Amino acid sequence: MANALRDHVWFIDTNGLVGNAGKSDAMEKIRTIRWLPAAGGDTITIERIKEDGTSTEVIWESAGGGTTAPQESRLDIRFTRGMKVTQSAGGKLYLYEALDGPTAK
Repeated sequence: MANALRDHVWFIDTNGLVGNAGKSDAMEKIRTIRWLPAAGGDTITIERIKEDGTSTEVIWESAGGGTTAPQESRLDIRFTRGMKVTQSAGGKLYLYEALDGPTAK
């Protein structure tokens, strides 16, 4: 999983769990997601790990719909325990974090 937090954007290109390692508090809220399917028949599911840490809930899923056109969606959700991403075939997922406080200029 090539996931990195850089400039408040997560990039995920494989299946797996994304925790909030290095965060002392809850992860910032995910504002927007952008998914680029690798093939027209691709599917993706994003699940949030529930507070009990043992189960998940689906918060977003999509199918390529016969095209590799990017799909964007407003999400506005926190992942306090992390998330699980499942893709059918090597697409790319970008998660854009929303800053809760004022930003420096």
